[in-house]
Amino acid sequence: MKNKFFTGQNLARLGVLIALMLVLSALPIGYVLIGPIQVTTMHIPVVLGAIIGGVPYGFILGLAFGLNSMLRALQGLSGPLSFAFANPLISVVPRVLFGVIVGYLSTIWRNKNVFVRYSLPAVIGTVMHTLMVMGTLYLVYAARVAEVRNITSEAVGAMVLSTVVANGIPEAILAAVVSTPIARILEKREHPQRPNDVRGEEPSAKA
Repeated sequence: MKNKFFTGQNLARLGVLIALMLVLSALPIGYVLIGPIQVTTMHIPVVLGAIIGGVPYGFILGLAFGLNSMLRALQGLSGPLSFAFANPLISVVPRVLFGVIVGYLSTIWRNKNVFVRYSLPAVIGTVMHTLMVMGTLYLVYAARVAEVRNITSEAVGAMVLSTVVANGIPEAILAAVVSTPIARILEKREHPQRPNDVRGEEPSAKA
């Protein structure tokens, strides 16, 4: 029972998704530095895995995302805010919670329609991810960010809010658009008669 999760299928899926994250991290599209803030596509494998595998996948993939972000920051690859993302409280913890949130929502909405089952967890989780990262950054490092950027603390707050809107919403839409069809195809292959793809309709009884 304890080892039921560590099946060949689960390990293979996680291996593929983590490998995809490493490839994205090595490419310019993995982390795109815009001013002091990074826009990322690294969240997409986390969302996809969490939708397919629930909370355990979300936890593991979120942890992989966070550790990758922290290691990049320790190498100074996260721009002027590398000092902040070198702190696991900012780089790791929100990413783990992000994966868990997506996995939990997709699990409790398993029998809902396609939008609720796949897209809504991606959107909610990604927006929450941006809020958690930027909110923690502000709470822990607002003064230091203001010093590094040579701006006031109020301007740091405005930067955080603008990042949530300008980065969080597009990243959420991208996660839903990419993850929904892939997750749907993968789950249809394994569960060809899943009720959630027909809006929870029950097959009509035949005499």
